[in-house]
Formats: sequence, structure tokens, C-alpha cells
Amino acid sequence: MVMSNINSVFCAAANALHEFWNGFGIPAFVQNYVPKGIKKPYITYTISSCQIFGKSSEKAVIYTFSEDFTIINDLIAQITRAFPAEGVMIKLPNGFGYIRLGRTRQFTEAEPNSDNLSKDRIFYYTLSCYTDESG
Repeated sequence: MVMSNINSVFCAAANALHEFWNGFGIPAFVQNYVPKGIKKPYITYTISSCQIFGKSSEKAVIYTFSEDFTIINDLIAQITRAFPAEGVMIKLPNGFGYIRLGRTRQFTEAEPNSDNLSKDRIFYYTLSCYTDESG
């Protein structure tokens, strides 16, 4: 596979991941690229690589601000349903293949906070990237 195709697969995978994390009714951003002034709730996620035949460890964090747990519990339930035990397969456009998002052994945990109004949650998952050429 030539380098331009690898870059195209990575861009397609990044776009698919962006669409996936933005599918929960709140905005999602790549970690460290959250626009200034954005208000909670929102999601950040990592995309460190999309190795063909490989698996990378990624994480997403839901940031909420609420006096109760209603918002965060609803989001946790939505995301958990979107990550079945067998993983999530997402077809990439233009025949680039697909990505698979999988649960890790420790799928989710509370994010420690310094105040009582922030209700944040971390999701750990794996990202595998397959091209149509890789089978």
C-alpha cells in the first residue's frame, strides 16, 4: 500500500471516529483541540494511530456539569449500548475498508474531579483499522 493510500485511510478513519463520537447528542472533539469557550457537556477522544493489522489503545472522556447524575448516566447508557461486547464495525467511505472499536477490560471509570458539579467519565477502547486490501 502506498503512503498516500495510508494517509487517506487514516483521514477516513479519523472522520469516521469523529462522526461516531458526535452521534450522542453533544459535541465531540479530538483531545487537545476543544474550541475555547465551549461549554459542558462535550466529549473528547483520542486517535493516536490507525495501524493496518494493528490495534491502538484510545480513550474518550465525557465532560458534564450538573448537580445530579441524570445527564452523565444517560450518556453512559448510550455509549455502552453503542459498544457491544463484540465491538463496533464502521465502514469507511470510498472503499478504504473499515475500523473496529472494541471494549477494553476496564471499559469505563469515573474521572476524578475537584468540584461536586463536574460529572465526568472516561471510556477506554481499542481502535483497529482494516483496508479492503487487508481482508
